[in-house]
Amino acid sequence: MASVAAIFDQAQTSIANHRKNCVALYKLHVKKNDQSDFIAAFLDMLSRVLVIKKGPPPVDRILKFAAQYVRFVNEKAQEERAKRVPANNNSISSGSVDDDDTVASVFVSSILEWVIQGFVAKNKIVRYQSVHLVAEMISFLGEVDEDSYLALRESLIERSTCDKESTIRSQAVAALARLVGSEDPSELQDGEKSVLEVLLDIMTLDPAPDVRRAALLHVPLTAATLPAILARTRDVDPLTRKLVYASVLTPRLEHPRHLTVAQREAVVQTGLGDREPAVRVAAAKLVAAWFELMLGAEPTTDDQLGWTGDDGGVMVALIAFLTLFDVVGPGEAVAVDALLSLLTTRADLFDVFLFSDDYFRNLTPESAVLARAFLDACLADKREDRLEAAALPVVTSFAFHMQEAYNHLLAALDDAEVARHLSGGVGDEDELPDDIEGRAREARGRAERVAADGGEAGLYG
Repeated sequence: MASVAAIFDQAQTSIANHRKNCVALYKLHVKKNDQSDFIAAFLDMLSRVLVIKKGPPPVDRILKFAAQYVRFVNEKAQEERAKRVPANNNSISSGSVDDDDTVASVFVSSILEWVIQGFVAKNKIVRYQSVHLVAEMISFLGEVDEDSYLALRESLIERSTCDKESTIRSQAVAALARLVGSEDPSELQDGEKSVLEVLLDIMTLDPAPDVRRAALLHVPLTAATLPAILARTRDVDPLTRKLVYASVLTPRLEHPRHLTVAQREAVVQTGLGDREPAVRVAAAKLVAAWFELMLGAEPTTDDQLGWTGDDGGVMVALIAFLTLFDVVGPGEAVAVDALLSLLTTRADLFDVFLFSDDYFRNLTPESAVLARAFLDACLADKREDRLEAAALPVVTSFAFHMQEAYNHLLAALDDAEVARHLSGGVGDEDELPDDIEGRAREARGRAERVAADGGEAGLYG
């Protein structure tokens, strides 16, 4: 049909006219009751671009136009169905459409049946463009019958795992990922892998970095996929490692607390310690994004400090940021690295540090680490001016803080001794009342933290 050819000729020149050409093509489509002539002409136009290797823009425009027309046909079918079906029956699940052949169902089935044949062509260009076409239109297929769906699923799995060309496997992975949400695991046969499991295997085991990257970028970020995704932070390909931080975790992870403490520490430690500068930069941006989340969140009771004047909650946010790590265990070094990275990325944060006497009277593990990291950063960058502006207490003041913490420790120990006598002189190994034991631990920890900070501050006081 000359009219169909003329429309395709216009569509290859610009994406801007695709909507207009979809309308014109649809008028030709529904003009006759018999679709066979139109479908034959449509497929003839597509067959002319499937033999052209990727690269020329007109080819990509034609494939996008074909996908847009599939979408347009399905939208029209839904509009027609909405006119016939009552409003309370509008929701129809995939595969449960009426048996009557409609314009959309016949057209989509014909396109799928035809293009899947190209998946097994000997010519690698035809295989690539066939898979490319499916990747473009798979989101717009609408309701397809079960046989077409199964044929498409099996063909995509075969291309994504068995094709010898990595570019074809990459396109197949991008298309296959669109089927993850439409698959019902209960319908799988015993021993059959789900689409998600196939994608995770590809992301882990495929020898080509571009295929692993395609799987990484298209796999949904869920609790089930997180371990496999985080494992790519140690991929042998630097670009893949970078994409984990820049294209997966930073834009798609809603909050760092969706990760476990161990996962957060591993992500930061691996990223900031990577040998590739680009990966380290991406990891530093992720750390900065986590801090921005803490800065924008409402402070919890645990984040409240016994002092004010912290310049809009920045220091409170920094302390809340440190709660993401186990600062009293092996995660302390990772927390310090993350904080130093943040101070490098956000140099303006140096200007908000202000340590009053109340800060050191209410030390927590996180606030103690914050003070020490600030001092280390100032010394490393030779920022003596910031040390003075931060109003650090002098050595004498630190001595009073140490004395106060030590007095709290002695008082807690005295209370513990009294509790032992009142309980009948039980041994040291027996448990003390929770409030007494907690006060002792808190006092001992306060004394140790003040002593540690006091020793460092003595160098600058």
